[in-house]
Order: sequence, then structure tokens, then C-alpha cells
Amino acid sequence: VFCTLAAVRVRVLLATACALPLCQLRFLAVRREEDEQGAEVLAAQGEWHVLPPQAMPGSAAQRQITFEMQLGEEDGLELGSDYVFSARVGDFRRHSSWSVSSKSILLDVPEALAPMPIPSSTRGSKGLA
Repeated sequence: VFCTLAAVRVRVLLATACALPLCQLRFLAVRREEDEQGAEVLAAQGEWHVLPPQAMPGSAAQRQITFEMQLGEEDGLELGSDYVFSARVGDFRRHSSWSVSSKSILLDVPEALAPMPIPSSTRGSKGLA
């Protein structure tokens, strides 16, 4: 899982020959908390959001297939929130179990690239008479 400027890119790597043509992703908003021992834990914020299955590139003869999907606000992600991701493969009749969740990732815009408000001294304000 990689966070880009406007989205999250999820890469699924299948390391075996696979005759399953579909990959499906899901994501879960999480909140970082501390347990009784002070260790960081993730608490689920709602339910898993399951995306529609997507066709995978390549063929069953390949030993390794990489599937990438870019997700953003249009998919239900919100800036400033932490997420974990999971994937599964399948065909039109059956599918695998969901993978172990990814590490959490914060979807955020780097401060250097965030839009800056226009200072009030440079605005062209007109007084009302």
C-alpha cells in the first residue's frame, strides 16, 4: 500500500501460477489507540468497505502477477484518516479468503503541497459604503 498525493495505490502480488482472473479489494477506516501497556493498537471505525472485483492482467501461465488499483476520495476514502487494506482473488463462481490486513496508512496531503489560504492583507477587499 502506497500513499500518493491524491490517492492510495494498493499493489497485490500473486507469487504462484493463478488461473483466477479477478482481484477484489476492501478497506477499513481505523483509529490509532493505546492499550493498557501503552502499545499502539488499531480500532475499527465502522465496517469494511468492499470494492467490486477487478480483472487482473496477465495469464495463468505467468509465475507472478501484479495487480494495482488506485483509490481516493471518490472510492470513499477521506483525507486525514487511517486505513488498512485486504485483498482476495477469485473467478465468477468462487473466491479465496481475504488476505491479512495491510499495515495502516494515513491518507493525507503533505504539508508542503497543501493549498494555502490567501493572507487577508493581499486580498482585494472592497469596503461597503
